[in-house]
Formats: sequence, structure tokens, C-alpha cells
Amino acid sequence: MENNDINLLVNNLLRLYPILYKKLIKSDRLDKSLSIPHLQVLFLLDRIGEQSTGDICKKTEISKPQMTVVIDKLISKKLVERINSETDRRVINITLTENGADFIKKYRTILREDMKNKLNLLSVDDLSELLNASKKVVEIASKIQED
Repeated sequence: MENNDINLLVNNLLRLYPILYKKLIKSDRLDKSLSIPHLQVLFLLDRIGEQSTGDICKKTEISKPQMTVVIDKLISKKLVERINSETDRRVINITLTENGADFIKKYRTILREDMKNKLNLLSVDDLSELLNASKKVVEIASKIQED
């Protein structure tokens, strides 16, 4: 593939997230007091469970000073809690609370409902094409090696 094609691909991929967010993900029914980093932490903990703050920083690429602010806000909303590690007293782990798990479940439900409603405005042909394209993007993106 030529350099110009790679540049076009990179530009299209960089444009994709803001478009998807604005057109499909953004919802008036979702909690606006939480930022993307807050949601990243919640979804990460929901997916893989209790983690140390350092591990969360690595997996979300959020700096440690920023992570402290994020965790403190999530604690104040009773969505996560700090737990001392059983194996190393110096390590403090973060885990979802029951409220946090309920929040994620409700958030996903609202997100899915709103996305379905927005997608239903498309034609059958556009939906079919988008479905096929999304399958292909997931398939190809899965081949990219992580650092």
C-alpha cells in the first residue's frame, strides 16, 4: 500500500471515533458528570475485575496524578472502592462496588437502546453495509499487535 493510502487510512480512522461518539454514542440520558477517563476505569474494572491503580494507569494510559482524581471522584459517587491487597500491604486495589456494577449495567442498556434507535433511522442498505464494514474492521483491528 502506498504512503498516501496509509495517510488516508490514518486520517479516516482518526475521524471515526468523534463521528461515532457524536452520532451514535452521545446520549442525553447518560450521566454527564463522568468523563471518558471515569468511564474507561469503570468499564475496565467491570471487564477484568479488581486492579491496582498502577495497572489501571497502564491499561487506560491515564497518568497517575490524573488517575488519583478519577478514582477519588468515582469513590465519592460510590461506584468504586479502594481495597488493600492481601498479598502486599503497599498495594491498594480498586474494585467496583455494587452501585458501580449497577451503573455499568444501566449505562450499557441506555447506550444500546439509544444506538439502536439512531441506527433504525438508516436505510436497510446502509445498515447492511455498516454491519459488514463493522465486522471487517473488528476482524482486521484484532490482528494489530499490542505493545
